[in-house]
Amino acid sequence: MRRGVLAVAGLAILVAASGCTAAPDTEPAPPRASSVAPVPSSPAPPVASGAPTMAPPPAVEPYAPQVGDCFDVRKAEPDLRESLVPCEAEHDDEVYAEFRLPDGAFPGDEAAHAGCTARFGAFIGVEFADSVLEITTYHPSATSWADGDRRVACAVWNPTDTVVGTLAGSGI
Repeated sequence: MRRGVLAVAGLAILVAASGCTAAPDTEPAPPRASSVAPVPSSPAPPVASGAPTMAPPPAVEPYAPQVGDCFDVRKAEPDLRESLVPCEAEHDDEVYAEFRLPDGAFPGDEAAHAGCTARFGAFIGVEFADSVLEITTYHPSATSWADGDRRVACAVWNPTDTVVGTLAGSGI
């Protein structure tokens, strides 16, 4: 029996020496790691996704014909600049003059036509009334006039044939 008492006494000494007790812990346990992310108190700023954004296309300025420009209007392009050809190539229209209309009320087509007719003789070599050639005007619309457009470009063309080269000084 002595052996049993010694065994119990030895076990008690071991438990006491190891610091183990049967009493509950009074110290708080350390916080556990959580797999749930905390909810922020205010919304976070948006994070760039790295995806490219589409910028609006740049505005395209309308084409303004210049003196010396030649066009092959048979191409029937919606944008006149796409009909531009060298004057040495076969073409229909040649821009021979440009000017600005004075401010005031919208003058309609008449002021542009009168200005182009007045400048015709200096380019062709004969007055418009004595020529077989025709003119076309590129002039402001009522809408562009309201936006400040005052520019007129004058083009000459042969109603019976296409042209190769310039009509300047042709006298026809």
